[in-house]
Amino acid sequence: VTSYCNLRCIICPYPTLKRPKGDMSFEVFKKIVDEIVREDPSAGLWVAIMGEPLIRGQGLLQMLAYAKEKKLPNVNLNTNATFLTEDMSRKLLSSGLSRIIISLDAFTKETYDKIRVGGKFNETVKNVENLLMMKKEMNLSKPDIISQFIVMDENEKEQRVRINEGETF
Repeated sequence: VTSYCNLRCIICPYPTLKRPKGDMSFEVFKKIVDEIVREDPSAGLWVAIMGEPLIRGQGLLQMLAYAKEKKLPNVNLNTNATFLTEDMSRKLLSSGLSRIIISLDAFTKETYDKIRVGGKFNETVKNVENLLMMKKEMNLSKPDIISQFIVMDENEKEQRVRINEGETF
């Protein structure tokens, strides 16, 4: 839904992409959703690639509302969680998403700062904790909330860290 991103992650080609940056129009999004509904309503819709969808704010929420209205059962969102405010979290939890995949790639501030350049580890972790707490308070089974950890030289020493359910990191 956007090709803009607020971070410069070391694993991502975003900083070196030459193609023009921009936002998907709501009309194009509607056309895509309508085609999915017509051709294969069980297909997964991912509202992020090479960009941070939460940058779109209300525009993203409008798109998610349209997908929900069309009863798409498999709508997924990838985010770096830097714009995951309390208000946005509440709205995403109510949006009909199937999954929210949060790209952290680290369990410590030191490692996060090396990988997620421009991010703020403590704020991002707080955003994720708030999202999880809200989901529990709202007694929701969906969306699934997944923390993504892509193993690379900078974080491989952290890949064996285990988080027990209910614990924070």
